Amino acid sequence: MFSAIQLTTNEYATMKIDNLQPLKNMLKGSKYDPDYYFIEDMVEKSPYGIYKVREIDDEKSAKSHIMLNNNGILQEVSERSTIISTLSDHDPKIISLIFPHEYSQRVKKIVHR
Repeated sequence: MFSAIQLTTNEYATMKIDNLQPLKNMLKGSKYDPDYYFIEDMVEKSPYGIYKVREIDDEKSAKSHIMLNNNGILQEVSERSTIISTLSDHDPKIISLIFPHEYSQRVKKIVHR
């Protein structure tokens, strides 16, 4: 069985420099190969890019901003739509450290120093 800890991009950047190797070393000499049982998983989001106009000439892709008229005030769609606003979130990564469950307490102590 495995456990996971999710980290922000800033937390991970600090971990990468300071503490990641001790986490892997913890598994050395055990029944778990650290190269197989210690996993760094990064999921990239593909946010809606308000100012990234597509450069595709397929006559179907958006080539300009989508503007909405709100009582005479023009607003970009992400200002009016909760769904598009959520897709525009600027935190591009979800980072998880995955490891054998029996090491949960020790990993949490190292991660949260």
